[in-house]
Amino acid sequence: MIIERLVIYGYGKWVDQSIQVKQPLQIVYGPNEAGKSTLVDFIKSILFGFQTKRQAVHGQYIPKNHSTYGGEIWFSESGRHYKIVRTQGTHGGDIKFYDLEHGRELTAADFQQLISPIDRQTYNQLFYFGDVNQSEVYKLGEMDLRRRIQQIGVAGANQWIDLQNELEKQSQELYAPRGRKKALNAQLRDYDKLVGQVEDAKHAFPKYQRIQAEIDQLSKKLQELQDKLLAGQKKAQQQRELLTSLPLATELQKLSRVSQSDIKDGFQDHGRIVLSRLTIALDNHQKELKQVKAKLKQLSDNQFETPVQKFYQANKRQIDELINQLATQRDLATRIEFLTNQQHENDTTLTRLVHSISSNPLIRVPRLFDDQTYHRVSDLLRQRQGASGQTTRQSTRQRVQRSVNRPNMPFFVIGALIFVGSLAIHQTMASWLGYFIGIMVLGWGWLHPKREVSTIQQSSQSPKHDWTFDEIDQQLNQIRSKFDLSDINEDRWLSIQPTIRQIKGIQADQAKVMTQLNNDQGKLQMYLDSWQFTQDWLTISADQPTEQLNQIEQAVFHWRRLLDDYQNEKKKVEIYQEMITNLTDKIKQVTLSKQTFFQQRGVTNDAEFNQLMADQQKIRRNLTRKTEVEQQLRVSKVMVPAGMTEIDVHHQIDNLNNQNNRYQQLINEKSQRRSELNIQLNDLVQNGRYYDLRQTLANQQTEIINSVHRYLALKLSSDWIQTVLNIATKGRLPKMLGLAKKYFQILTNQHYRDIIFEDRISVVRSDDVHFVIEELSKGTLEQLYLSLIFSMAVGFSSQYPMPIIIDDGFANFDQQRRQAAYEMLKQVSQQTQVIYFSANLNLEVDKSLVLNLNKL
Repeated sequence: MIIERLVIYGYGKWVDQSIQVKQPLQIVYGPNEAGKSTLVDFIKSILFGFQTKRQAVHGQYIPKNHSTYGGEIWFSESGRHYKIVRTQGTHGGDIKFYDLEHGRELTAADFQQLISPIDRQTYNQLFYFGDVNQSEVYKLGEMDLRRRIQQIGVAGANQWIDLQNELEKQSQELYAPRGRKKALNAQLRDYDKLVGQVEDAKHAFPKYQRIQAEIDQLSKKLQELQDKLLAGQKKAQQQRELLTSLPLATELQKLSRVSQSDIKDGFQDHGRIVLSRLTIALDNHQKELKQVKAKLKQLSDNQFETPVQKFYQANKRQIDELINQLATQRDLATRIEFLTNQQHENDTTLTRLVHSISSNPLIRVPRLFDDQTYHRVSDLLRQRQGASGQTTRQSTRQRVQRSVNRPNMPFFVIGALIFVGSLAIHQTMASWLGYFIGIMVLGWGWLHPKREVSTIQQSSQSPKHDWTFDEIDQQLNQIRSKFDLSDINEDRWLSIQPTIRQIKGIQADQAKVMTQLNNDQGKLQMYLDSWQFTQDWLTISADQPTEQLNQIEQAVFHWRRLLDDYQNEKKKVEIYQEMITNLTDKIKQVTLSKQTFFQQRGVTNDAEFNQLMADQQKIRRNLTRKTEVEQQLRVSKVMVPAGMTEIDVHHQIDNLNNQNNRYQQLINEKSQRRSELNIQLNDLVQNGRYYDLRQTLANQQTEIINSVHRYLALKLSSDWIQTVLNIATKGRLPKMLGLAKKYFQILTNQHYRDIIFEDRISVVRSDDVHFVIEELSKGTLEQLYLSLIFSMAVGFSSQYPMPIIIDDGFANFDQQRRQAAYEMLKQVSQQTQVIYFSANLNLEVDKSLVLNLNKL
């Protein structure tokens, strides 16, 4: 199993997190409380199930924010990709298992079968290295290692191991080579003592010698029979071992046709991945090409150029030149509207002033008096009033004052300057504001005229003569005719002079306004006439110049928008056409790459490649299995004859058992005869003490024989169980012990050269000094335990490939041994995946292998 990705829904501090795991070595770095231990427990929980509150020593990792408890692990196994999903539920959580290779969902039983027989406890013993419990390591011995190894892959291994331990214990209670208090050792000592006593007590006589001679013959014959029985039992044991190894030999014979030459290049997992990527890329490009073509067709079907778009595009340059003049023309239109309004206001004012002079609307406006005429009319009117004979008696000179209303010229000057300045500024808001202020100032100056007082110096001398009424009327009529005063009473002539002056001023201003207005209207009409070529598409229906220009601007804006829409559609079509070209090129490239891929492997399509890939995988599995079977047969040291079958072996075992039974029967008969002779021999002995000693000696012999039989049965049973377990576990223990010694040398920089596996583990330093396990430092002890973990994990990697997890396992190593441990990690990762968690990353490591939890 190779873990490729962790997807965490909610587990402790980790919520909604996806972590890509590098292969074959991943270093996970993070300070304390960064979440390393949580990730380790997450991996174990997703693979083997969530622990209950009682099982979880460090507590459960249910998220505090009510996120979904659980997650996913993406992994590969034997070249196929899977995904296991586990969420909160009963019995360790709810499982969903997916085969990503074929895109289908499997069952929880399929996943259990895939990782069986590995469970959480077994994983912790074989593949996990964390905080080392020294007291447990001190108790390790070869039997403990064997128990861990044989627990995997052997049904009921614990019961067999317990039985073997019990048999060993019972055999050791019976006999030990150097023991003194063991039962069989004590019996042998007593027997030797009794033999001496019997030799001292017996008497020499002929019958005794004859019986003794027969007894000796029987003993010799018994020895021969016992040797034959032992040889027969040994052959039977060999045949039973042969029966155990026969399936392996049969399997090896079937695998003999498989050789390394059958392996072809290009059919490894990398080739499958390359083909899968090419196929996926080709499918994606083809799907995308189909979608783009559909969108292009839809655009092409809906795309057409309207007549107005064609007209605007054909005359765009001329229209743009005219529209660029729009700001100037808009100022001109504003001025025309202002002058038109001013013209209307002047006409209204003139009508009002003319009506104030005379009620006749057809009256011609009188001419304005000059100063001399004004004084003359004043004198004539005064003389006419005094024509009753009164004369002027005053001889002194006097001055006559008169009041005249004149326009307030400063306001007129200021308003005119503001108005002219506004015409010079072609900014809409500023020019409009200037027009408004200028009109206000001009109106103020007009409506509030300045009153002037004219002082007229009159001669204080009386005229040379008095005018008569007729003369006065005659002169007044002359003035009436000259100044167009025919319909106006003489008494009002002087009073209407200010009004006449005001009328004359307005008429002069009106003439200027008309001149400017006609000029501006001519310019605007020329501009409007320039748009005549657009009359089929542009209708100017407004009366006001500003509205006419607005209609032009709105029409051009509409034409531009239509053209922009059309151009945008054309650009989209070009973009889609370019995309089609690019996708077509990519499809050609991928197709060519795929054809090259097939040509290099001698196939023509995916089906042929997949078939050959499956065949090659089967060949590689058979080669691996062939190597395993050959190794197991070498370890068992059993030679299997060619053509041997199980029936033949069972037949030979039955024959050997029958033969051994006959030997055992003869032994029993000879033993019984020897016992009878011993009785006769004892009867010949006159000394009763000799008889008792012989009887005691016989009893002692029987007890010794029974004890030996029992001891041999216990030892043979224990050895047989060990042999069967070694065969069942494919001889892993010797291989793992050898790996452990190699790894221990690497981790200690060759400071220790050997590990001795007995009841208790001891190590040998490079200077041949032996140390029991309790004498090692904590760091060296952890290095020894790490060597054992690595050796077991690598030993199982061929049949049960599980990733090794190391949780801050190098904390007690010095810098040199920590670097050596890292180098060993790289070696071990060539056999099986290694995930190393650490809070202190001060090694010379490949930074691309480091996953910094602080950056997630």
